[in-house]
Amino acid sequence: MTQSEIRKLGPDPTVKLIQDGEILRIRQLWLHEEGNWENSVPAIYREIIGKEYPLIPEDSVSFNIEDHQLLEKLCENKMEADLVARLIDLERSMEGMNRRAGVINKIDKIFNEEWRTEEELQEEITKSLEAKNAH
Repeated sequence: MTQSEIRKLGPDPTVKLIQDGEILRIRQLWLHEEGNWENSVPAIYREIIGKEYPLIPEDSVSFNIEDHQLLEKLCENKMEADLVARLIDLERSMEGMNRRAGVINKIDKIFNEEWRTEEELQEEITKSLEAKNAH
């Protein structure tokens, strides 16, 4: 929206506030690090720019919302599906021997994230407080 206004009012009707490479990087971050399975960037791009988002060859193998929904059906819970999806995305992004350096550290980082649900965390805190008060 801001870009449209600047194009109308400013001296350059073709100005880009966010460059294509930056949009691509945002999309990659959202897909692979934020778990944006809906793949929101192309829809936002289409709404703001008025054109279809230019897909890159890698897009054909990206993990998408349908894949994630299938994982949720196959896994016992959403947390488990999210974990498996993150690991699949990591493995796919590390394809090729020259990109494999550090894969174990990245897998370890994923496993060290908090994967318990809010309810599980609250239950653990409650039990801990009860145990502390019992002494």
